[in-house]
Amino acid sequence: QVNAFRQLAGSSYDMYPGTKDDSDFDGTQIAWNKTRWNLVPGTAFTYPGPNQCPANNGDPLKADVAKPAVMLQNLQTGQRIWVLDTHHPAVSTACNSQNLRDRSVDVETQMIAQLRAQNPTVPVFLTGDMNSAGPYFCRASAAGLITPAPATCAAPGTQIDWIMSTP
Repeated sequence: QVNAFRQLAGSSYDMYPGTKDDSDFDGTQIAWNKTRWNLVPGTAFTYPGPNQCPANNGDPLKADVAKPAVMLQNLQTGQRIWVLDTHHPAVSTACNSQNLRDRSVDVETQMIAQLRAQNPTVPVFLTGDMNSAGPYFCRASAAGLITPAPATCAAPGTQIDWIMSTP
């Protein structure tokens, strides 16, 4: 997918981690338009994501996987943002995938809290395939990933792909 994206997007976009062999990242990439955003030097890193459930074919449980994070700066306004991307474990009968998704939210919440403590004025965007609608929305709301948090926990739909941000 990295090569296909690069062919379609051309040189206008950059990616992190951007490697052809992104097996350590479970395919997860962050891409940005270089004519609008610049990677802030020294800010690209990975954070541990809970392991992935095996497919329902008897494969062993995969090890923890790295997830990408970058700080980008808008070339026109100077505004900086953090972008984290993730892919939560899919529903599987081979392991307790909901438990792994819950762990993922815990890791992301801790990471976002660290980034906000270091840079309180820089918003954090979390994007990804959460493989969950209601349960993810409720945990993310309770953890403060949605601001303002809704009074009741009712997911706005059945989507499993999310973009959330801090203020």
